[in-house]
Amino acid sequence: MVSNNMWSRITITLCVILLSLSPNKSLAQSTVAVIPYELTAGKMIIKMYLNEKEERFIFDTGASKTSLSTKYCQENNYIVVDSTLISDATSNTSYYKMTRIASLLTTDNKIRFTSIPTLIMPEPSPLMCLNVIGIIGSDILQNLICTIDPNSKTITLTTAEKPVAESLRYSHRFADNGFMPVFSLFLNGVETKVLFDTGCSSFMALRDKDFENMRKLNVIKIVKEGEGVTSIGLSGKLESISNYLVYIKDMRVGPVKFANVVTETSNTPLTLMGTSFLNFAKVIIDYPRRLLYYLPYSSEPITPVYKTTNFGLTIKDRKLVVTHIWKNLEGVLSEGDLITHINGVETGVYDFCDLCSGIKELRVPGKKMFTIRKKDGKTVEIEYIVENFEFK
Repeated sequence: MVSNNMWSRITITLCVILLSLSPNKSLAQSTVAVIPYELTAGKMIIKMYLNEKEERFIFDTGASKTSLSTKYCQENNYIVVDSTLISDATSNTSYYKMTRIASLLTTDNKIRFTSIPTLIMPEPSPLMCLNVIGIIGSDILQNLICTIDPNSKTITLTTAEKPVAESLRYSHRFADNGFMPVFSLFLNGVETKVLFDTGCSSFMALRDKDFENMRKLNVIKIVKEGEGVTSIGLSGKLESISNYLVYIKDMRVGPVKFANVVTETSNTPLTLMGTSFLNFAKVIIDYPRRLLYYLPYSSEPITPVYKTTNFGLTIKDRKLVVTHIWKNLEGVLSEGDLITHINGVETGVYDFCDLCSGIKELRVPGKKMFTIRKKDGKTVEIEYIVENFEFK
């Protein structure tokens, strides 16, 4: 999922992309279902009846497979029926176990899905930290029209006998042969395929390959260069990579214009447009007709707010350590340096959920001075800065 959480530069992205996609047979019993959602840590949380019991799920258009946590499957005696090859949001590829959900029903009792092939997510996963037991993916939506309205915080699922009653000038045809909402937009005039991924918490995560293509064409500006961990995929692996903070003067989503976009590069399989992409428009995905509509709230050019930090944080051996570092801090900090104190108070012990939901000491408003013990034993004092970044 590639976010800019206030507490860290680490991103939690739940996007799951199959190397081989196959449709799921699901049955809609009635016409329309309206599902409220809450936004937690940049994730869309919904409730569904799983085998007639209400449970919490992440609604993730970037996941090609509906999923359940390993813990939930073990506690409810789900059996493994198959395995499948998965490439996650950080491009790690592995075989994962599959099970099957007998019944999944919207809480208004309008639409029921049956016999759903279901991925068993490995542990640890961000699911346990968000008090959810699984992910609703695009696989079960392919016979429906899905309307996401951020104003009412609702997801409306509709059977697709009739086309969407919106202007086609706001529509974008799916760019790939599969059923995922992949479409094209223009970044500084360069056509770029993107995945609309509600499992991603940011506005945009620019794929490395797309960045390199734009750099060769000399149509993108590099603001900063960095090194370190920036994302966690389905596999839970932390990988150190080089990445860039970049400035995009002009972005076009059909007739919708964005100006002065700032984003980071990422090792995702596709450039991602996440839940912050919904801050400015309603989105309708007509899965059967392979169309995505982006319906803006304003006709004026849009400038998204981008939040950045001067370095990143992660957890290693239950301790808080430095991770992603911009080049201007090379020689001052290095990956793995231990953060011993925040505002003079000794740091504690942390777990995977602290990494997902945020370090509690950083939720308190005000200036944050870190005491950091470097690998050579010396200590440095440095302020941890979170700011709205504007290109100048």
